Amino acid sequence: MSEARSAIVTCMDARLDAAGFLDLWPGAVHVIRNAGARVTEDVLRSLAASCAMGAERIVLVHHTDCAMAKHTDDQIRERLPEGADEIEFLTIAEPAEALQQDLEAIRGSNLIPPSVEISSHVFDLNAV
Repeated sequence: MSEARSAIVTCMDARLDAAGFLDLWPGAVHVIRNAGARVTEDVLRSLAASCAMGAERIVLVHHTDCAMAKHTDDQIRERLPEGADEIEFLTIAEPAEALQQDLEAIRGSNLIPPSVEISSHVFDLNAV
């Protein structure tokens, strides 16, 4: 069994210090990052693996000033080569709603043991 006791799902934005969210780095935290900290099937797969390795807590962290909340899927597609039409980029129209949806996706997953503590937070980049 790994030493990991927590898993963090957060945005890939480099302004976020995922290692500093919990003062347990590096051995006790698994960090899962993607654009917007959106909970996808792959994030749930990674969280399930983290739980299997001993994670007892999942922390979902969205943040202020997220680029995924400043663009639409179509705006992102316009900047990419052809072939991106099929991809859902999961941009964020309503930040509070997106956080709630992502939290519910984790809580509703049958891959996550019921004993795992789950919380969600919004990190204010302006307060740093």
